[in-house]
Amino acid sequence: MKPNGLEGHQYSTVKPGAEAKEGEGPPHVCSFDEPFCLQPFPKEPMNNFYDMLCRTERLCPDGNSLGRRKRNENGELGDFEFMTYKELKKKVLALGSSFVNLGLKFGDHVGIFSKNCPEWLMIHLAISSQGMVSVPVYESLGPDSIEFIVNHSDMRLLCISSENLDKVLGNKDKFPKLEKIVLMDREHLNSDTLPDYVLDIQKLISDGNESGQVQPGSLDDIFVIMYTSGTTGKPKGVMLPNKAFLCEVAGILKVIDHYHISLDNTDVTMSYLPLAHIFEQALEAVTICCGAQLGYYSGDIKKLTDDFKALKPTFLIGVPRVFSRIEEGVKKQVANAGFLKRAMFHFAYQRQLERVKNGSRSWLMDKLVFSKIKASVFPRLRFMVSGSAPLSAATHNFLKVCFMVPVLQGYGLTETTAGVTICGPDNPAGSVGGLLPVAEIKLKDIPEMNYTSKDPAGPKGEVCVKGPVVFVGYYKDEQATKEAFDEDGYFCTGDVGAWNEDGTLSIIDRKKNLFKLAQGEYISPEYLEQQYASCKFVEQMWIYGNSEESELVAVVHPNQQKAEEWAKENQKEGDLKALCKDKDFKKAVLDDLKKVAKSKSLKGFEVVKNVYLEPEAFSVENDLVTPTMKLKRPALNKKYEKEIEKMYQEMRKSRT
Repeated sequence: MKPNGLEGHQYSTVKPGAEAKEGEGPPHVCSFDEPFCLQPFPKEPMNNFYDMLCRTERLCPDGNSLGRRKRNENGELGDFEFMTYKELKKKVLALGSSFVNLGLKFGDHVGIFSKNCPEWLMIHLAISSQGMVSVPVYESLGPDSIEFIVNHSDMRLLCISSENLDKVLGNKDKFPKLEKIVLMDREHLNSDTLPDYVLDIQKLISDGNESGQVQPGSLDDIFVIMYTSGTTGKPKGVMLPNKAFLCEVAGILKVIDHYHISLDNTDVTMSYLPLAHIFEQALEAVTICCGAQLGYYSGDIKKLTDDFKALKPTFLIGVPRVFSRIEEGVKKQVANAGFLKRAMFHFAYQRQLERVKNGSRSWLMDKLVFSKIKASVFPRLRFMVSGSAPLSAATHNFLKVCFMVPVLQGYGLTETTAGVTICGPDNPAGSVGGLLPVAEIKLKDIPEMNYTSKDPAGPKGEVCVKGPVVFVGYYKDEQATKEAFDEDGYFCTGDVGAWNEDGTLSIIDRKKNLFKLAQGEYISPEYLEQQYASCKFVEQMWIYGNSEESELVAVVHPNQQKAEEWAKENQKEGDLKALCKDKDFKKAVLDDLKKVAKSKSLKGFEVVKNVYLEPEAFSVENDLVTPTMKLKRPALNKKYEKEIEKMYQEMRKSRT
């Protein structure tokens, strides 16, 4: 399909009639459809999430909708059991009517604080049915963030799981606006007595009216306030209207249709990524809209593999960390196989990889090798979707080769209602693909980082997004809202992108974490951390520098498996904690970092010159990463202040 616009562009095209302003490139739009798809089904206009459910229930009332694994008498997990779409709609209507009976009104804010479960989405739909506003809360947040979100959002009702109840009950006096709490899983609570303001969701459903009145919102009404997991300062409440969700769902449906990937009630996927994240919410909305099935994981991430085996998903939604672990699992399986099987895999992989890069496959290699790998992990899988962060080209290709399915990945933010680009099956790995028909993108020059729309190697700059999927503002924060948009109404993401010759977009850097070294060189730590991620010893990494120093240092949490392999090869004993204090292991890590820097053609000042090895992972619990696993740089700076100074002292001493 030949799009209009620049010669050679296939996946995005310059917006017809658009001209570039000084200091920025021209806006690009989707090449295979109209720029903005506002309705998933144009002949059946919808205004909100509840309308999506109604359409699906009308078309397949007896089809499976939401399900979970049933426990037997011994408490062991068994097969998945699903409710039908007809049953789901009845529960949604009953719950929505009970919310109204509690005194909640159109536009009131209702929080959801729980792991993924059928009740989570049921509540979300009930909120939509009455034109209320959903406020998801990450389970992993600390008490200060929870208090801030509940109070800042003007939440009147909070739906909560039993394991999170004490986080709120023990501090109820800190939430003056919170009137009622709805317990989502009363059966899991040991206590028999609860305060009067704590209600049981099952009782609300049984007492509600299954055919009650609804008052869902219009396209312009706010449906959800998503609090971003900020790396600095307080979380910001991203206000997303109904039209943003409808447009996002419509765009995704257009793309899967474009790539001939259908979805219907025979399809099933696993819900395990946090529903407090916009990526999971958007894709579950797509699943509901298509009448497909959502199986909810058992709540224990350690049992996820067992959940997958029980569900046998036909499509898999994940983030790069999940897909990297799947890749590691397959590689471990191969490593433990006999010599002949290992040799056959490596031979087949290299040749199949060459074919996949050229858009073809060897049926013989699939039959002899890769069909067996797929059958052992995801036997019914038809496609994969990755989001939240860029998927490495190596992992992307590995998944395509070994599982014999299309691997889609998107790029987007909370502020853009998830994806605005999609890397389709025929896109080269390493990019985030072309534009979805939901927004337009322009790249704005960043002179201080040498990114410009006039770069001979291809236009580069800050990714700026405009369209119906873009948020309308930050809740109760006019100043931050004003700063987020440019004079033409584009949301400035802070991400640095580059247009490729085929019209795909690559995310190559991050603008907002820029700092200078002593000689005036600008450093983008996120970009360098992405480059060094291919170091075999690196599981997590934080790069540091400042304007008083001329060299970079880093804190590295090593990959345990690679650390143990090194220890075995070098006759070292002890656990990871001991290895992190071992000078020889530190040298091995530094040597590999230098090797990676050379292979990536990094400049001299971009080479990490010293490291501190940290045995404990950066986590939400120790407040070093956000719930979406983004580094909290100010917190890391504070925690490792002494280690940073010690590293620089060592370097100064070595120079004298």
